[in-house]
Amino acid sequence: MPEWTNYFRLELMRFPFLSLTVFLLLFSLEASSRIIIENATLVDGTSSIRENMTVVLQGDEIRSIKKSGSKNITIEDKDRVIDATGKFLIPGLWDAHVHLTFIPELDYETAYKLFLMNGITSIRDTGAVLKKLQPAIDFANENPHITPRVFFSGPLIDGNPRVYKGGEPGFPELSIEVNENTDLEALVDDLIKEGVSFLKTYEMLSPSTFIR
Repeated sequence: MPEWTNYFRLELMRFPFLSLTVFLLLFSLEASSRIIIENATLVDGTSSIRENMTVVLQGDEIRSIKKSGSKNITIEDKDRVIDATGKFLIPGLWDAHVHLTFIPELDYETAYKLFLMNGITSIRDTGAVLKKLQPAIDFANENPHITPRVFFSGPLIDGNPRVYKGGEPGFPELSIEVNENTDLEALVDDLIKEGVSFLKTYEMLSPSTFIR
């Protein structure tokens, strides 16, 4: 078992809930073995809260969800059994408004650990200069089993003066400036080539530029 897997498993157990998707991320490398999470209070978003449930996972699939103690649940020696008594088992959560480069003192690897330990398995970075964000994106792409999924807009597309232009406390550089003379099609094409998931315009963009 990789060292980081044990680390995350132990850290997650300190919190009052567990994220089902976190466990899928952490253990999907062991596709041949099963993970059995017992005695969990299950919140799946499709029905009422169910107590004392056992969820059987194999690879990246949920094989069964049954009441704990059911005769239909068999446990083999090679299975990994996790006792979730007193904890909630939930789908992975989203944080839809993140700025990974907003706080320079908070490195992205630490941020990713904090997201996962709190059950957040997908994040949406809603504004960052790509040259500063790229290391975080590369790390997530290279280490998908220990990071949340990352969706990103690239820089805020802003007017003049830019709000997040850097150089002032609380206003790091997150944006680029455009105006009526900017080749917006070329700008958008470049951002798409960089792999952005969506675009985000910002408050100082003029109406005439926006409608273009």
